[in-house]
Formats: sequence, C-alpha cells, structure tokens
Amino acid sequence: QKFLEKQQAELFGVVREQEAEKERRKKDEAAASGRPLDPYYLAEGETVSHLDLTPDGRLVTFLLAEKSRQAADVMYQRLVTQSGFTEPASTRAKVGDPPPSVKMGILNIADGKVKWAESEKYKRGVIFAGPWWSPDGKHAVVKVLSTDFKDLWLEALDCETGRTRTLFQDHDDAWIPIFPSPPVGWLADSHAIYTTSERDGYRHLYTVDLEGNIRQLTHGRFDLAAAAELGEGAPQPELSRDGRRWYFHANIEDSAERNLYTMPVEGGTPVRLTPRGGWNRAFLSPDEKKIALLRTTPNSVQEVYLADNPAAGDDAKAAGLRRISHSTTPEFEAVDWAAPEFVEFPDSEGTMIAARLYRPRRPHPLHPALLHIHGSGYAQIVRRKLDTDYLHTYIQYLLTRGYTILEIDYRGSAGYGRDFRTAIYRHMGGEDLASVLAAAGYLAREQGIDPRRIGIFGRSYGGFMTLMAMFTRPGVFAAGAAMAPVTDWAHYNHGYTGTILNMPQQDEESFRRSSPIYFAQNLRDPLLVLHGMVDNNVLYQDSVRLSQRLLELKKTGWQLVSYPVESHVWAEESTKLDCLRRLGEFFDNTLKKQ
Repeated sequence: QKFLEKQQAELFGVVREQEAEKERRKKDEAAASGRPLDPYYLAEGETVSHLDLTPDGRLVTFLLAEKSRQAADVMYQRLVTQSGFTEPASTRAKVGDPPPSVKMGILNIADGKVKWAESEKYKRGVIFAGPWWSPDGKHAVVKVLSTDFKDLWLEALDCETGRTRTLFQDHDDAWIPIFPSPPVGWLADSHAIYTTSERDGYRHLYTVDLEGNIRQLTHGRFDLAAAAELGEGAPQPELSRDGRRWYFHANIEDSAERNLYTMPVEGGTPVRLTPRGGWNRAFLSPDEKKIALLRTTPNSVQEVYLADNPAAGDDAKAAGLRRISHSTTPEFEAVDWAAPEFVEFPDSEGTMIAARLYRPRRPHPLHPALLHIHGSGYAQIVRRKLDTDYLHTYIQYLLTRGYTILEIDYRGSAGYGRDFRTAIYRHMGGEDLASVLAAAGYLAREQGIDPRRIGIFGRSYGGFMTLMAMFTRPGVFAAGAAMAPVTDWAHYNHGYTGTILNMPQQDEESFRRSSPIYFAQNLRDPLLVLHGMVDNNVLYQDSVRLSQRLLELKKTGWQLVSYPVESHVWAEESTKLDCLRRLGEFFDNTLKKQ
C-alpha cells in the first residue's frame, strides 16, 4: 500500500496537489488556535449535522443525533439489480423502537471544547433544531420538541454556558404538528421572534419577545399555509425588508384556495394580494416591488405570472397579472378537461366535509361511482387547481367511461384547523373513515348513484383507508383498490405513527383498532392490492403480511399485484400504465356487471 501511494504521487500531479492542500490545512488549523485542536470523537451510531458558525465567529453550534443501539433498521431486498444478485438495502426503524436522540452542542473554536445545551425539562427526551440568530447577532433561539410529540419549546440559548430559557411553549394533548414544524424567525429589532401555533384552534401567527411576552397577530377560522405547501422562497410567513409588514399565505376566504396576504407588523386586517379562484404560490422579488406567482385554477394548469406588489406602493389595490409561461401543448389544449364542482356534506357528527365532485358528461346507465381517497393523511386534495398527476389524468379517463368521481378532505386532512387535524388521534380509520362513509351516502342520496355500485381507491394513506373501509364496513363499497397501503401501523415509521397512535408497547389498543390486518376476516367484496417491492416508506412487507393473513383466513376475491423495481412513488411509465389498466378492468368488472 505504501508503494502504491508513492507511485501515485510520482505519476500524478493532482495527487501531489491534494497532499499539499492537506498540509496547508494542517498549518492553518494549528495557526488559528496556537496548537492542534483536540478532536471530538463520535461514538458508534452518532452523526453530526447543522454545523453553524456563530455571528462572532468564535463558536460552532451543531446537532448530534445518537441512534439507539436497541433500534433495528428495516431490511429489504432489491431483486432486479445490475449484478444479477439480490442486494440488501435498509431504511428507517419501526415505530416503538427508540428514536434517535438529538442534542445541541456548542464547540469553542479556540480550544475545541464542547458544551451542551442544558435544561431540566430535557430529561424527558427531546429533539433540538436551530439555532436562529437575531439580526444583531446577540441572541439565539432554539426549537425543542419532546420525543412524545406533545410539547414544543422555543428557548433562548446562552452559547457561553449552554443554558436555555423558555420563551414560548406549545402543548397539545394529541400531538404538536411537526409535519410541517412551526417556523421560527426574528423581528427587525432583534428583541422578538415570530412563529405559528394552533393554540386557539387554527394555525396563526404569534410574536414573543425576549421577556416571554406573547402576542397573537392573526385571528379567525383559517390556517396560515404550512411551509410544505409552498416551496423554498415563498412567504411562510415573512417580514418585509424594512420590517414594517408581514407577508404570508392563508386560506382566509376559502379552504380550497391559497392566497398571499399582507398586514402591518403589529397586526391588523390581512389584505389579499393574489386573485381568488385558484391555488397560488407567491414569491417576492428581492426589492419586494414585484410578485412572481405560480398559479393554477380548476380549469388551467400551473403557470408563472408576474404582478406589481401593491403593498410596495401607497395603496393596496389589486395588481393585474401578466402571464409569463405557456406550459401546455396543442394536444393537451385540445382535450375538453372536465372541471370539478366544489361541494360539502355533513358527516355523522355534523362536521362539514369538503369535496370535489366530477360528473361524467354521459353517465353510465347503471350509475356507478368511485371515491378517490388522498394519501399522506395530513394533506389536502379539495383545492381549486387542475391536478395533472397520472391518477388525476386517469380520473378524466374514468369520466369518459361514465363514472361519477368524488374526492374528499376527510377528518385528519390539512387546512381545517386543529380539531379537524387531531380527530384521528389514537384511532386512524375512525373519524376519517366516518367522512368516507358519509361520502358514500352523499353520492347515493344527492347524486343518484346506485349504492350497490360505489368503488373506493387510493394510494398510501388512501390505500390504508380503502382497506379499513373494505374490512370494517363490508358492503358499503362494492369493490376497493389499495395502492402501497399501510396494513399494520406497528410496522410504519416512528415520526409519523408515534405522533398519532403513541407507542405500540404502551398503547396497544390504538394500534389494534387502527390496523386493517386485524379486521381482514371481514373481507367479502372484491379487493385489488398493488405494491412496489422496493418501497422504503410503506414496506412491501405490509402487503405480504396481509396476503398471508388473507390466505390463512381462506378469503377469495382478492389479488396482489407486485411491481419489482418500484418504491413508494412509482416512477416507471410501464408501471403507471399497468396500474391504470388494472384499475379500469377491475372496476368495470365489479361495478358495471348487470
């Protein structure tokens, strides 16, 4: 090995340059501190992230994650490989295994010594994020989440001592919304921070100063948009450059819309800056005089628009939009795309459920219908936008086949406040399934659908809901198709499942009543399950275990379709085509039979 190192240096100038650079770095490090820094050794299972230099350049803050030695990674096999051999792969642990602990360290550049952020409350197990530094560089705030997901603190951090002081605490008897996590930022005066909270029942904007004085700035039965809905660079919320105004997205007028609003920094009535009737993601120009808009409506795909920012002038009159992009082809534009109707109906408890209804131009004489259930759980599908993913394009095809299609935002979906979000606490497949059952009743009662010819389908959480409907309410749906479904929540990940169902070893009841596999004995109607074999999110093992359960129960009328190279989000055109073909044949054969 030494011979080869010598030979490489003799033959290649790039190797000699790399060696010289290493020597220069060693000398620079020694000169910076007067002596080589003492190394901080990571133990097995520890990883470091978010290394940030403090504004004065003397310290480095970092997050240290320590994986529990008791936690077991999930292993699965890739069967179609370049080598021709099966290849093992691993992904996250399962819920209930101890999650990684995350603590914050503060490294002194002068001597290499590390202090740790400390507080008595952290003994219960916490996860750190941050820090966020004030504009003047004098104050730091960290975000601390309890590992049972029921408490979140915003803490002032003293980097010299590692001590923290609570400025703001949120508690929820169900769970703090961490997908997405509340934002943190500073006001221009470096004396107060801002964040969002659901403490009054909806996601609103708050400020808290360094003395812990809290002020709520927005009010009403609406939610400020979460970061995950908007993308990088979109206000969520954001202060103007002069610190005098807020910009944020919200659904103030209509839960199915997202618009950009502005208001004074001290609060007040929000003024809408984007046009109604669509789904808007707005981005401010660096000088804040222009707004770039990604906008879609139920009749138009997402395009780029440009407008003046009325808040940058002396008035707040609506500014006209100028379209910048043209994304569709003549072939796309030649299609007469069907736009949905936006309807609502009460569930069994009287809670209004929002829905998108697609009516076929030529209904099939037997009046069949399909209920499409969205995935992700905490997400939203009833939006004033034209969705162009392959499943929604397929919905357009199903309309030509005479099906009525309904999509709903079941209990647990985003955009409707805290109580709507947490209705599924300790029972997924409870209140959310009640929304689905109410949707079936609405189709039969209000839309003239034959109640014996209603099908249900969805992927991921939508697949889970399909299974719960088929297993716990047999006969309501004549057929169901579940794509990449969760069949047993004890086998899903910790961060998502642990927030809603707690830990399986501590709350077995919530897992048993929320997991379809425990109700498989009730299956009596046709069921189609489709799953990617290298799914590292909802494991293929979920559908295999369900298959074994159905086999042992001697159930008939079900089938499992496996896609050898697909993960959770299917990528291959051949897979999508096969999936849609099978869905069409499946529902035609079950819902249109005389």
